[in-house]
Amino acid sequence: KHAKKKDEEFSKSKITNKLKNFGKAAFMGADAVSIYKDWHSSVFYISNASKIGYDEMGNLAMGSIGSGFLVDRSGLIITNYHVAGEAKQVWIYPFSKDLKLNETSKLIGRIVAEDKKTDLALIHVTGIPQRIKPVSLGIVQNLIPGQDVFAIGHPHGDWTWSITDGIINQIRPDHEYSIGDFDYKATLIQNNAEISGGNSGGPLFTEDGKMIGVNTWSAVESGAQNLNFAVGVNHVKELIQN
Repeated sequence: KHAKKKDEEFSKSKITNKLKNFGKAAFMGADAVSIYKDWHSSVFYISNASKIGYDEMGNLAMGSIGSGFLVDRSGLIITNYHVAGEAKQVWIYPFSKDLKLNETSKLIGRIVAEDKKTDLALIHVTGIPQRIKPVSLGIVQNLIPGQDVFAIGHPHGDWTWSITDGIINQIRPDHEYSIGDFDYKATLIQNNAEISGGNSGGPLFTEDGKMIGVNTWSAVESGAQNLNFAVGVNHVKELIQN
């Protein structure tokens, strides 16, 4: 009888501890404020002046712009190939408190690696302040649909260092897709954290502050409802390692 009572007390204790641990885990995730505070300085504005030219209407097109983020203290920055590709160098703008690009000191970034198939490019920059920390890389295999995600970037190139939130809708392993005349194949993280032109190349974070994708494109065809895609961090790791 005494042993049975002890077993019951032990079982209740185990259940109580499990509930406590579950409660702690449920509230471990950060909110958008925490993600922004931790990582906005690790995100850069990128301008590719090599693409300055004239469009079909004869108007001056001021090149391609986008986002990028620090992945290593040696000065390595990840962005999309369609942002930095076809250039040897790009302009890199660090975060400015007043959000005015013309009042911050820009840096020159050199393209050191590219992967056109997954739409990624690796840039090397010198002179990045030591206070700027590289992002923490997550693991695609650990992701679950329904997780909270947060995107930081520069929608339309004008609304600098904006943060949006959403959830992971699905993981699309080795997904083949086309944009314009280009064909791609990559693991995509489908999510509904809103992005637009200028967000390209920016980081997608989970609630624990891990970078798990590179914001790359949104479905804009008629009837599309907030369908956004980020190239999985597994491809970022491959590009850095290779």
